[in-house]
Amino acid sequence: MSDSDRGAGQKQPRTLRGFHVDRATVWRLARFIVTGGIASGVYAIAALVAVDSFAMSGIAASTVAYMIAIPISFIGQKFWTFRAKGAIARELPRFLGVQLLSLIAASLVMGGVVDVLGWDRLIGIAAVISVIPVGTYLLLSRGVFAAVR
Repeated sequence: MSDSDRGAGQKQPRTLRGFHVDRATVWRLARFIVTGGIASGVYAIAALVAVDSFAMSGIAASTVAYMIAIPISFIGQKFWTFRAKGAIARELPRFLGVQLLSLIAASLVMGGVVDVLGWDRLIGIAAVISVIPVGTYLLLSRGVFAAVR
């Protein structure tokens, strides 16, 4: 494509299978990772305490830990990661819907790893922290905190 086809001097965003990869997206992903890392840290500590101190099953521990991490995640994702300007009344129910899906997925992963496979709870926590954020980012960026048109 020549400069005249693109518009002289204008950079076109790079795409990766339909995703625009521009500087703003890279920084948003970095903020998502930091915010998610904080929420995941809270989740991991709560899950460890639930399993080790209260002898909860993997599913119960994951559920309790997720519920503790949700408010931290909402505040960080709305106000810092996505810098969303939408109404909380619109975004919060959608966010909670995404979190419910993520909670179900996390509980199934943790329960499968700890209760079914009998693996260590640290492997279950690592599996949750590795897998769930990908789907969560897509749902948050494309639905919950997408710019209102």
